[in-house]
Amino acid sequence: MPQNEQSNERENPYAAPLSSLIKSEGVSSEDPEVEELSAFAGSKADYYLKQWTPLLRGLRPIAGFNWAAALGSGFWIGYRKMYKVAAIFFGIILLETLAEEVLFVGILGKEETPVGLVRLVGLAAAVVCGVYGNRWYLWHARKVISEVRADGMQRDAYLDMISKRGGTSLGSAFGIFFLFLVVSFLAVIIMEFLIYPI
Repeated sequence: MPQNEQSNERENPYAAPLSSLIKSEGVSSEDPEVEELSAFAGSKADYYLKQWTPLLRGLRPIAGFNWAAALGSGFWIGYRKMYKVAAIFFGIILLETLAEEVLFVGILGKEETPVGLVRLVGLAAAVVCGVYGNRWYLWHARKVISEVRADGMQRDAYLDMISKRGGTSLGSAFGIFFLFLVVSFLAVIIMEFLIYPI
């Protein structure tokens, strides 16, 4: 067998095995984008490729419900290294929390925001993350892949860099969540000082 054919038949170390559903829906493991997305998503590539298939083929705007994203919400976003999405998500949560403080404590004179409303907002955030998490992750993956592609690396180095930029990070998840807690605490203290000046 010629050496070129032999090297082409070698298994890609970055590609996760694709499920029969992906193959049956017409997304080929030979597709360069599938190979890149597989390298990016890491050990859960099979799951994400299955969820992304309708988006890749333009069949529907939602890519399945992600229970990990719903149950972990902002923690999951950081875990998947989506820093921009995390900033937007936590920024919206922080603004909503401050709006509650102004409305219920500052304007209506209540001692605190009703617990039912806090739970409802938390549930809404979880549902939004569950519904849109896979789509956000695909958007993030394509953005990172595009940035790495622009560097013009050799294929193996290119896939290796995609793999490093993708995947997961517990440190990022805890770090972003801790930063959010600190910023939220400071924002609430400042807001209370403005509402109840000494």
